[in-house]
Amino acid sequence: MKQILLVDDLADALVMLQSAILTAFGSIPCTLARSVCQALAVLDSADNEGISFDLALVDLTPGDGSGLEAVSSTHLR
Repeated sequence: MKQILLVDDLADALVMLQSAILTAFGSIPCTLARSVCQALAVLDSADNEGISFDLALVDLTPGDGSGLEAVSSTHLR
């Protein structure tokens, strides 16, 4: 099953991205993270459960760090 990770510290941006994905691709599960810390926790949990993400849309300048950290983490998995 396809999985998408959305990371943004702005709730409205997450809603907009998720809506656009659902409109474009239908019912694909989206996991939402409001921070880099939360995204890394989601990635760790998914890794432990054998789940991988097919697409990650990441805000590069969230409030708690660099979105590049989350991107790098997805690349290493």
